[in-house]
Amino acid sequence: MHRRFGQHLLIDDNIVNREIKYAEISRDDVILEVGPGKGILTKLLAEKAK
Repeated sequence: MHRRFGQHLLIDDNIVNREIKYAEISRDDVILEVGPGKGILTKLLAEKAK
């Protein structure tokens, strides 16, 4: 990815897990992720929501 274009990827599992926890996502939620990068956050979101 190109940082000069403002693209920053989440690669730290601790940060990703903290975001998932604070979002309080349930099975009833529908999530649309735009610009998923490498998909680390996407994988965890898919496990929590529809």
